[in-house]
Amino acid sequence: MNKKEAIEELLFQSSRHRDVDNIRWEKGFVEQLRYSNLDILLLEENFHMIVFSIYILRNEFEKEKITKEILSCLFSIIFKLDDYKEKELLKWKKHINAILFMLLDGCGEDVAFELYEKEFNSNLNKKKKHI
Repeated sequence: MNKKEAIEELLFQSSRHRDVDNIRWEKGFVEQLRYSNLDILLLEENFHMIVFSIYILRNEFEKEKITKEILSCLFSIIFKLDDYKEKELLKWKKHINAILFMLLDGCGEDVAFELYEKEFNSNLNKKKKHI
């Protein structure tokens, strides 16, 4: 996944992509939250794609000016999670928030993604090489 693909992924996950007829829009994170019967497995897969997209875009958060499109997508996801009290969704929100704040604070990717990688037994750098 490259930068352009990561932004496109966030656009679909946040329901901000213009191609609303695309299956990726329908299956995206925010769109799935609109259903009364939450598909937690699909949501979790989407959550990991969101974090991986942030990982791909991690250098963008070190810049003085961050692309509005990226921030709009992430805020849409975070604010939508405010509507839910499910323990799992709140945990995901905390991870996304922590990663963003640490990247914005200049902590570097090792620190920013450390808790996520520990909790979900994930190696984002290794995943990047396989995509």
